Amino acid sequence: MKVRVAFVAAALLTIVGLASVSSQTKEGVELGKVIEVKIAKVVDHPQLGSCGFATIGKKVEVYVKGAKKGDKIQIIVTDVAVNAATKKMEAVFERQYVVDRGVQLGKPFEVTIASEFLNNFTKAKSGLTIIGENVEFYIPNAKTGEKYTVIVKAIEISAFTGKPEVSEFDIVK
Repeated sequence: MKVRVAFVAAALLTIVGLASVSSQTKEGVELGKVIEVKIAKVVDHPQLGSCGFATIGKKVEVYVKGAKKGDKIQIIVTDVAVNAATKKMEAVFERQYVVDRGVQLGKPFEVTIASEFLNNFTKAKSGLTIIGENVEFYIPNAKTGEKYTVIVKAIEISAFTGKPEVSEFDIVK
């Protein structure tokens, strides 16, 4: 019985040890972790068009559609690979969160709905207003002129429009 318990304990320690070492680094970039990058300039990418550009790790290029110079963007890099078109190392990443754009995250403030919007894709109606530096903010079922106290949690660059928009928020009022 003691041998079996010791064996199970050793196996668990091995699994826990492997799990804690599971973060992987590729070309000096930690995969699977949130990385904040500052956009150095706007460039023309052969496949994506106009994009914000930054480098991370060992000269790994990051291109963010809709980003502007000086933006701080949080990304989760899933891989680093050579782009066949540019022949350079590029980061492959998930969701891109904008850290700023004149909007304080986590603090309540009031917004007034400027217009109503019908999303052709989802057929849902939303109220639309612009906050900060041209950040689009859609509130489901809101009407023109309504006021809301909100807490913005995250801003993403939309995959559809390439524009920054509020992706996570709470309505206080």
